[in-house]
Amino acid sequence: MPANLDAPLVSREALPGPYALLTFEHPAVASEARPGQFVMIKAHAAPVPLLRRPFSIMAVDAERGTFTLFLKAVGPGSHALVDMRVGEMAGCLGPLGRPFE
Repeated sequence: MPANLDAPLVSREALPGPYALLTFEHPAVASEARPGQFVMIKAHAAPVPLLRRPFSIMAVDAERGTFTLFLKAVGPGSHALVDMRVGEMAGCLGPLGRPFE
């Protein structure tokens, strides 16, 4: 069952160009996520977009209760996520989607 919780950003690594690795703390996602699944996520500080956006889960660390997303800042939703600072919260729903082996 997908969990709907706030997830604090625990690590932000800027990459060349519009890319970033973002790691969020969300024990339910980290313990349940399987390859091929995604989360619906939105930076709380950003008023736009109104709804969460889907992003594939790149990696999980079940022991730490974290998951990592690889993002490319393209529109307002992904820009808001990439611009988040460590400690800020994001609304997160997941894991979603059909996993694969």
